Amino acid sequence: MQKILSLFSYTPENVGDMACTWGNVYRRYYPTTFSHINDVRDDYDKFDLTVIGGGGIINKSHEAGIWRAIEKSNKCIIRSVGVKDWEFAKKLKDKLGENFTTRHQVDGYVYEPCPSLLEIKRYKMVHGINEFIPKTKKVLFALHQNHKHEIKLLKEKNKDVIINNCTFEDALTTICQYEKVVTSSYHFMIWADAFGCEIELFKMKNDIDINNLDSDSD
Repeated sequence: MQKILSLFSYTPENVGDMACTWGNVYRRYYPTTFSHINDVRDDYDKFDLTVIGGGGIINKSHEAGIWRAIEKSNKCIIRSVGVKDWEFAKKLKDKLGENFTTRHQVDGYVYEPCPSLLEIKRYKMVHGINEFIPKTKKVLFALHQNHKHEIKLLKEKNKDVIINNCTFEDALTTICQYEKVVTSSYHFMIWADAFGCEIELFKMKNDIDINNLDSDSD
């Protein structure tokens, strides 16, 4: 049976990072080992396949780890990655061809959606849920844990808030109940869309000075 090495931005405190590794899919069929992309390993060649994935993974801080995995693995593929450095992405595409896919729909690149969406399909099947399930609650603020000041103010105003240090199961169980999800997180955004929620980019117009908050990669 094949052995899989799944490399990604291994951050247990971030539900987006943990949910968007392909190892979550492969482990249902093959023995799978999870590791941070920047870990220096001496056993790449002990695995039949190395799979690299995750949000924002294609950037300078991960470059050495990615090339190391490509050079030392029996076979290495990069799937549905988030790209922050397109010059680096082009080098990887030239090296790996169709074995390099991104979650961005960009000309010249093969598109592949985040693997967490496959896990949501499985979650829906297990729980008998679809995107048209009646919503019982109005608005949820789904935020990155770094927005401590904003989270504090929202909670003081008795707003419903979920933070990205929750579990994947908790995220899905919570999000599917709401008509609208207000978020700055890429993963909360695509999960809300999968459940048919209205989505709004998080910004506050009054006492929070982040009117132009960009969407986080995770």
